[in-house]
Amino acid sequence: MSFRVEPPAAKSTVPFRSFCQTFEQQAVRTPDAVAVESVDRSLTYVDLDRSANRLARLLRRRGVGPDVLVAICMERSPELMVALLGVLKAGGAYLPLDLAHPAERIAFLFEDSEARLLLTDSPPAARLPSIRPSKVALDAQMSSLEGESAKSPEWPILPDTLAYAIYTSGSTGAPKGALIPHRALASFAPVAIETYGLTSADRVLQFSSIGFDLSVEEILPTWAAGATVVLRSQEMLGSARHFLEECGRRNVSVVNLPTAYWHQLALGVIQERLELPPALRLVVIGGERVLPELVAGWQNRFGRRVRLLNAYGPTETTVTATAFEVPSTWVGSEDVPIGRPIGGVEAVVLDELGGRVSAGVAGELYIGGPGVARGYLKRPELTAERFVERPPGLEGDSRLFRTGDRVRLRSDGELELLGRLDNQVKIRGYRVEPGEVEALLSGHALVREAVVTAAPAAHGGNHLVAYVIPARGGDETGGNGRPSLSRELRTFLEARLPEYMVPASFVAIESWPLTPAGKVDRLALRRPASERPDTGRPYAPPATAGALLPQDTLELVLLKIWERVLGVPVGGSDNFFELGGHSLLAVKLFSEIEREFGRSLPLATLFQAPTVETLAARLRQADWVPPWSSLVVIRGGRGRPPFFCVPGVGGNILGFYDLARELGPDQPVYGLQARGLDGTCEPLFRVEDMAAHYVEEIRSVLPGGPFLVGGASFGGAVAFEIARVLQERGEPPALVALFDTSAPGGERESVTDRVKKSASRISFHGRNLLLGREWLQYLRKTSRTLARRLRSRVWQAAYRSYRDRSRPLPPALRNVREAGYLAGKRYVPQPYAGAVTLFRAGVRSWGETGTGADLGWRRLARGGVEVREVPGDHVDMLRPPHVEALAVELRAAIDAALASVETGRPEPETASGR
Repeated sequence: MSFRVEPPAAKSTVPFRSFCQTFEQQAVRTPDAVAVESVDRSLTYVDLDRSANRLARLLRRRGVGPDVLVAICMERSPELMVALLGVLKAGGAYLPLDLAHPAERIAFLFEDSEARLLLTDSPPAARLPSIRPSKVALDAQMSSLEGESAKSPEWPILPDTLAYAIYTSGSTGAPKGALIPHRALASFAPVAIETYGLTSADRVLQFSSIGFDLSVEEILPTWAAGATVVLRSQEMLGSARHFLEECGRRNVSVVNLPTAYWHQLALGVIQERLELPPALRLVVIGGERVLPELVAGWQNRFGRRVRLLNAYGPTETTVTATAFEVPSTWVGSEDVPIGRPIGGVEAVVLDELGGRVSAGVAGELYIGGPGVARGYLKRPELTAERFVERPPGLEGDSRLFRTGDRVRLRSDGELELLGRLDNQVKIRGYRVEPGEVEALLSGHALVREAVVTAAPAAHGGNHLVAYVIPARGGDETGGNGRPSLSRELRTFLEARLPEYMVPASFVAIESWPLTPAGKVDRLALRRPASERPDTGRPYAPPATAGALLPQDTLELVLLKIWERVLGVPVGGSDNFFELGGHSLLAVKLFSEIEREFGRSLPLATLFQAPTVETLAARLRQADWVPPWSSLVVIRGGRGRPPFFCVPGVGGNILGFYDLARELGPDQPVYGLQARGLDGTCEPLFRVEDMAAHYVEEIRSVLPGGPFLVGGASFGGAVAFEIARVLQERGEPPALVALFDTSAPGGERESVTDRVKKSASRISFHGRNLLLGREWLQYLRKTSRTLARRLRSRVWQAAYRSYRDRSRPLPPALRNVREAGYLAGKRYVPQPYAGAVTLFRAGVRSWGETGTGADLGWRRLARGGVEVREVPGDHVDMLRPPHVEALAVELRAAIDAALASVETGRPEPETASGR
């Protein structure tokens, strides 16, 4: 089956109507409607139309006409909107420039574009470099503009004349300007209106930089629909809360955000449990891969009220070419598609020889239709390479743009983005050619050669990493008062490139790894320190930092083990947890240590010796015996009562490290690890015995309350029993926190309820059977979700860690786990007079027990159940990035609990006490 979606429509005989004509007709229909609004000013359609007409006549007298570029470099304001529309009405083309870019880059773009004029306002004009084009400060020209006629210009605007040019990163070392004709604007505006459902009642946020082509989509279709462009303020970017509050105050109904910013917004919304503004109805995201788990969390809260679209489109095809509307039931089990072509766009997937590929087969995406650009400014060779004629046998009459993106057409008709076919990357939604950064670095006196690649960044997206072979004298550390090479190169690039194009880290190496063909092997470049989690300290490999003495073979062996387990470079002083270590990796780490040194260590040893150096110091002591206690200080502190946490069925407290860190330095956190993990004593087989044992451990450091207890999964049941024991002793805890724990022995459903549920399922599946394809989609999605959930379970992950080595789990851990399973099955909880707080995972696992949102605790907690939903599933809610939101919710619950009890209780012993 060949793939060709939405062939271009046949040529129309209707006379061409430019966007300017569309705007003028809208100004006649709704002259008093607000066209653009800033924080303190607004312009109606008639005011904007007249001001733009006056500017167009002034520009026309200064030589602006067809295919003449006018640069615009202004603050975000109503005058900026006048400038954009005025240039279009003059029949010219605007070149948007970002004031935030370095002056050297702005000057280069002026010179390269050969723009006739520069439109600016007075404050920015004073900051701009001395450049060839004449500057026109609009605020200083207002009096002269008043003398111009406010009538619409009479000169025609032809379809193929230039409307605007936007520069993107270039692979040959210089940015390239994509040339968009008026034909593209005229066809794009109505398609965007239809795709997004824009009406005159909408208020669309103008968020993006004017130098980013997303601004075109925010402004021009809004005006074509008679709606209002709402200019964002700089203060909106302060936080997710500020952004949403400002959108609410200004009744914004549509936002169009780069994926990278939406990731930050979604995290803030989930962590702080923020609500979306009442007027908001549509969120469009795009620019790079979106994190499926964040989409799932967002849709779980807002999917039934606010539309979420994932859009895709190169600058060369006029902003948006395809879009996917995310269903409200999205579960995050797979990548979010880029969707289907929007009206008038043609999407073709071809192989390396230009032949069409079948559905499900990967190929390069080509885009055709009226939105395709004319080419690149003064770059005929590159234009011929990227804007190509149709291969033989592919009907149609327009050129195709080679996107360089590798895609696949799914069986449900949606396009799936698989990556790039070249070195181009997306950084915060912007296209970046590493070659442009490499060319600048190679021109620095301290650099002989440079290679720039992309590495994953936190919370999705990418950042750049620069590898350099220093020229003689270009050492990494600096000397004689000179800055380090990294700092010097960063300063050098910051003066010439936009902030998003400056690499996050610089790595000096002696020579390039090469492929058999003699090219630089980018995949073989050693992983830099920046790819490690940010530990707040630079990567100091032993060979260069002196952290390892040549004769210290023990530390060297330890370091190699850590690097194998963690998969990142490790220095002697690096903290295991800060490098991404967690409980499963700790099991693997200590298993390898036991095999290498014959020493069996409790996993909690990592809290006392979390670095290679400290662990090596302990292993050197032949008579050192690891201290053992069920109570372990995970994080010390003073001023607040400690939070005592019980782990899941495996009894391993390492999983609470990230939560303890996120709770803050003033909140002590103690872990209650299972008895028997040291391998010297028998584990406990009853929840009641575990609770009694843990209560004695708790009272050894906190004789009197307030008590704050919690547990994860099975540990939540133990924490519940601890609360019952404390209450029987007359000291009920202030907080009982259950982390996604289902109540043991949940209520049985009645026969009537089971019959009703079965009938509902039969009806649902019956309807889907009639729909055919939807039924297959349901089965496929369900099977993928089930497979992902099964893979994510802790015991299966632990089993896979050891299956490759044909070894079972360590005996102590296996015995504790089996005892925990047996204890959970035997436990029959009795009612508790107090309240519990349930931190419920937002992503539910298939086949989970527990009835209702409270997971069955309502019948046991007589004081009530407070349910706080947090992102993530049963396992990863305690891991980054989801643990950040859990910590925010837990901290709020602790504060509320402490506020409800009397103060002045005895302070717990310090972390050094045990």
